[in-house]
Amino acid sequence: MTRIKCSTLLLLTTLVATTLHAQVIEEHPGYFPLEELQFLSPEALSVEINLRGAMLRLIAKVTGDDDPEFAGIMNDLEAIRVQIAPVDRLQAEDIRKGLDTGVAMLENRGWYRMVLTRDEGEEVHIYGRERDGDLQGLTVLAMEDDEVIVLNLVGSIDPDQLGNLMTGLDLPEVTVE
Repeated sequence: MTRIKCSTLLLLTTLVATTLHAQVIEEHPGYFPLEELQFLSPEALSVEINLRGAMLRLIAKVTGDDDPEFAGIMNDLEAIRVQIAPVDRLQAEDIRKGLDTGVAMLENRGWYRMVLTRDEGEEVHIYGRERDGDLQGLTVLAMEDDEVIVLNLVGSIDPDQLGNLMTGLDLPEVTVE
């Protein structure tokens, strides 16, 4: 009977800790609620990535020998959230409105524009969020010819390592000065 009680207590503790961690992530200054971008429905997504805590530590451990700098970045992050949808599953006008809404949401919540590019139907918005002079989050809203991409990195991001992070995530390189 004691084993059952200990197992139950351990399970409850794990569930409570997981719930508390989820609440902490959502309260983190670098967190942006992607689900509020209603133009990307779950049915339209071709890719959805939600990595947090332990999984990011695992990535850091696995990549540590080959790329210690990338591993260090992964250790400093609390979450990586990515949503990608093919443009043909969505209406281009809805995407543009959704991007505009997302930009307004970011700016109204204290995020600042780091990068904006518009070229021949492609559009990329990169926003940062700081606390006490440290970059705590990065959000990318992008539309290319064939897909729309939304990315939110939550956690401490060293601007000197930002280019390496973008390269590791196979995103366009960005230089922050």
